[in-house]
Amino acid sequence: MDVFFGAIEKVAGFAANQRKAYEAEDIVVGSFVFTSGVLGTGNWCFTTNEAANFDQTQICGSRGKISFETFGKGEFILELEGEDLKHFSFGLSNRIQHPLIETIVGDLLEKSTCKSLGSTAARANLVMDQLTKVRVDYGNFS
Repeated sequence: MDVFFGAIEKVAGFAANQRKAYEAEDIVVGSFVFTSGVLGTGNWCFTTNEAANFDQTQICGSRGKISFETFGKGEFILELEGEDLKHFSFGLSNRIQHPLIETIVGDLLEKSTCKSLGSTAARANLVMDQLTKVRVDYGNFS
């Protein structure tokens, strides 16, 4: 979302291990404030059954919204007030990390410059740490 709204400057979240299938948290909810002033929320549950498996990002604005799957087929839906839905499709690689890896290799070989820096990775890691900072266990906060 950095590309669209700027860096996340404030974040708060809760994490829990609700299914107890393994030690790590399996559900995370959070809220963000981007440098542009845009507010966002997220909900990630990694132990849903197939019927509840849902992957969707929505960007809602004053005139409508854009919806897409993060790990989907590259299909986007644009909904504008008073207009028919518009569908867009972009071919996505089966290896979603491949374009980033190519730019990293290009940078290491001094053939190109990678836009993803250690500072952007550290920022993403800080956001994930903040999202999971407050762990909820059976209604108790720790």
